[in-house]
Amino acid sequence: MTGLGIWRSGPLLSQGNTNRYTRPMNLILSILMLAGLGLIGGAVVLARRSERKKALLMLIAALVMFANVALLVVPLEDGRTPTEAVGP
Repeated sequence: MTGLGIWRSGPLLSQGNTNRYTRPMNLILSILMLAGLGLIGGAVVLARRSERKKALLMLIAALVMFANVALLVVPLEDGRTPTEAVGP
């Protein structure tokens, strides 16, 4: 998997953050945010088509995604995020 740019060292690793889980977790969190935005867009489209129940469920799913991302990026007491605190 050397062809994927997400596995190479970048600004996060050069700033002293050597946790091997950080870069893949950043990718996963970014995908979750994009999926949440997609769900909101889909909910708007469904709401315009009078599919209110499905639109509401999509909005709830998007809010759950955003809440999960927020829980993983809010700093802990020592200033690190939970994604930085995970380690061997």
